[in-house]
This record gives sequence, C-alpha cells and structure tokens, in this order.
Amino acid sequence: MWPTLTLGLLATLAGLNGFHCLLESALVTDLMKGYNNNVIPRTSAEPVVNVEHGLAVLRIHNFEHGRLELDAWVSMMWTDPRLTWNPSDYNNVTSTNVYQDQLWIPDIVSWNFKNEELMINNLRAIVNHKGLVTVVPPIRVVLYCGVSSGAEEIYTCTAKFGSWTYSGNKVGLANTGGVVDLSDYTENERWEISNSTVVRHSLVYDCCPEEYAHLAYTLELKPKHHRHHCD
Repeated sequence: MWPTLTLGLLATLAGLNGFHCLLESALVTDLMKGYNNNVIPRTSAEPVVNVEHGLAVLRIHNFEHGRLELDAWVSMMWTDPRLTWNPSDYNNVTSTNVYQDQLWIPDIVSWNFKNEELMINNLRAIVNHKGLVTVVPPIRVVLYCGVSSGAEEIYTCTAKFGSWTYSGNKVGLANTGGVVDLSDYTENERWEISNSTVVRHSLVYDCCPEEYAHLAYTLELKPKHHRHHCD
C-alpha cells in the first residue's frame, strides 16, 4: 500500500512541478556548448559569410526639413555551420529560438550615423536545423532627402546599411528583392511612397585594400495633395 501511495504522490508532484521532457532543452544546451559568439562562422570551404539583408517599412513616423523618420523592420539571414543538428536526435525539432546576444551576429548597421534606434533590445533569433539564422529587429531609422527641381515635388531619401568592421572578404552583403518591402506599410495621410530601389555598392578606402560593401535603400516620396503657394 505504502509503495503504491509513494509512487502516486511522486507522480503527482512531478506533474505539478513540470518534471516533463522539455522538447528543446537538450538541443539548445548542445548548440551552445563551446559556442563562441565572438568568432565569425567562416570555414575553409565557405570563407565568406553571405548575409541576405532587407528593409521593410511599416510607417512614416515623421517627415520635415528633408529628414524622414521611418518605423521599420530589418531582416538578416545567414548560415552558421555550428548551429546544425539532426531533428531525429532532438524530438524532431526543426527550429529553435535563441537570444541574439548568445550568437555571432553580423554588425550591419545604418551608415547614417547615430540615426538608427533599436526599438527592442536583445530579441531572439530563429535558427533552423540547417544552420540558417534569421533576425528581424524593429528599428526607427532616419533618411536624409533631396527634392527634385522639376515641376513635380518629389523627395529622394536614402539610407545606407553595411558592416561596421568586416570587409567583403569576410561578410558578403546582398538584397535579392531589389526593392524596399512595403507589404506591411500603413499609408500616410500626406505622403505617398511612389518608388523604391535597393542598390549594392562597394568602396575601397585609402587605408585598406579590401572592398567594403553597403546597400543603399532609396525611397521616392511625393505629396498626396498639391500645395498652392502665394506669390
């Protein structure tokens, strides 16, 4: 009788205290074991870490005096061969979520200097079993604009994103879409985004022989209603 009651009590306590198999516990523990987030995931077979970069505009926060503030998402995807596993060894889990500060993250930032604000700190990255890492931080970014001299009032606004320290020999940068993502954009009452482009550029500085790449995201804005000026 007593052994039966004891086993029953232990089973009840285990259920109350959550003594169950956590599906991703062993996986995350094994992935992080010996992982050094200061080391770029380059290998002899793949000496360049290729990063797919994107910008999705959500809304115009403010636009005045040629200064455009946007709420946006930045997306980055790359492969880290240290973060691969066989799903059959880990409860058939094919992806997991890890805090970004535990991983190597490419230092790709806005080159508009002090004009990129991360809205939420230390988000989680999505990692799949093939080592593909995806991060999508929400940001507020500033673009500086010039206005056309023609009859139609069109503002051209550009933000540049590139690695702060890595040359093209270590980090490759690409945007395969060629446009700014506006699929989740909330229309502005005053301004229309009439066009967008994404162009990759490479620069060589006097100090260094390596190329440094950046992506130029450009938006064209025009007023929704014509303005009438008095002489």
